[in-house]
Amino acid sequence: MAVHPKAELLTHILDPSRSVEGNFRLYTVVTSDGQVLNGMLASESRTAVELIDTEAQRKTILRSDILQLTASRSSVMPEGVEKTSTRQELTDLLEFLTERGKFVPVDLSKAATIAS
Repeated sequence: MAVHPKAELLTHILDPSRSVEGNFRLYTVVTSDGQVLNGMLASESRTAVELIDTEAQRKTILRSDILQLTASRSSVMPEGVEKTSTRQELTDLLEFLTERGKFVPVDLSKAATIAS
């Protein structure tokens, strides 16, 4: 996270569904027994899908038990965190996320391209 400017991170915190990568989308599974499961898609195969819910619990669902699998445009990150956090808590969060630790990211854009 430390490679991202604080303003960019704050935008993602305040509006988490503005731009969502596929692996961070909210997936909803409806099973044949009526159970509704939500989470990030951790993995999928020909026979099963695995979701990770908001409590980091993994749940494997057999494809034969799935009635519906839907990908949302929404992020799994909850919206409205600014309503339950103080200004100081948000400041502390940004400081934590942008703190450079033992490892420093290296900008490879001058040495490599997407094609290389």
